[in-house]
Amino acid sequence: MRKLKSSIHNQNWVYFKLLLFVSSIGIAIWIAQSPSAKHIVITGGILGYIEAFFAGILYTYTISAVIGAVLILLLARTLSPLRVALIASFGAVSSDYLIFNTSRFTMSALSHRFSFSIHGRAQNLRRNPYLQWLLIIFGLIVIATPLPDELGVGIIGATNVRSWQFIALSFFLQCAGMILLMHLIHI
Repeated sequence: MRKLKSSIHNQNWVYFKLLLFVSSIGIAIWIAQSPSAKHIVITGGILGYIEAFFAGILYTYTISAVIGAVLILLLARTLSPLRVALIASFGAVSSDYLIFNTSRFTMSALSHRFSFSIHGRAQNLRRNPYLQWLLIIFGLIVIATPLPDELGVGIIGATNVRSWQFIALSFFLQCAGMILLMHLIHI
């Protein structure tokens, strides 16, 4: 009976997340199509760069990525696209770093669970250099693509990458992704 209640609760949570994601797509379409919403976003003046920072934060998370992308594209039409991409990348990196630190804390608490045995000798996954590089490359690919940043950042957080290395890589990939998005939309 307890497993049934847990299963129903998990299904409801999945539907709730799906509803949030679909709602964010609806909000992004409304922002892109509504003249009043466009006017509010575009006429920010110097506040437009602050909006770009917060749009970068939204760009990182799966549920709000579409809204963040629309805001970044709208701001890039009136402000300097390169400046918008740089400032939005700072916002994205700040939220990525939050996820990175959270995953680091979680991995250190659960590191004893991530071990396996080869020829009777316990091997910790975090100490395997080949697996480290494979996880880092996979995580960077996930960050650079439209896939959820949470997944890539969490994977990189499970490795031995230093914070400053992660920040530099994440900033470069976020900025490159936003500039590529702007070029694909022809801004």
